[in-house]
Amino acid sequence: MALDVNIKRKAFKESVFKAYDIRGLYPEELDHNTLELISLAFGQFLKSKGGKNCVLGRDIRWSSLEISEMVKEGLLAAGLDVIDIGEATTPLHVFSIAKSRADGGIMVTASHNPIKYNGLKIYKGTEALSEKTGLGEIKKIIKNGAFSESDSRGNVTKKSFLDEYEKFLLKEVSIKRKIKAVFDTGGGAVGLVLPKGL
Repeated sequence: MALDVNIKRKAFKESVFKAYDIRGLYPEELDHNTLELISLAFGQFLKSKGGKNCVLGRDIRWSSLEISEMVKEGLLAAGLDVIDIGEATTPLHVFSIAKSRADGGIMVTASHNPIKYNGLKIYKGTEALSEKTGLGEIKKIIKNGAFSESDSRGNVTKKSFLDEYEKFLLKEVSIKRKIKAVFDTGGGAVGLVLPKGL
């Protein structure tokens, strides 16, 4: 860390922690310092539960790639191995955690919120963490300064689970006739998945 940890903790934006995810205006509320601290604290949290790796995915917002790179750096600095799946839907992200048998995951997304927002959905295994099941603990790690960069840096693997996800979705589908349909993905990442099954 370039700045003293106590200075970084004082600049931490606690308000981005919500009941079921992390969310805020980017970069005003969900700023770079806060993202770094969250990534390091999640790494500490996951390793304390025996975790060694996590899946990192992102939606298609203009800011998600930039945030994803910052989060990745924090996870690697914490000593976690990262499976980077790139752009994905949240269900695809969870599928990727299960398929890779990863110990957890972070999905960069603010779901239905306007474009100026962004956020993080955080998982232990395939369980989405809430304030009562892990987010509160991660916030406490930050506030207490109970985290540090690891002596051994994690590694990155880039992998797509899109083809396997398509097979999973279509496994029980049987359509007897041709259907003409128009899909409006609303500018969401589901536009990555739909063409695979058509």
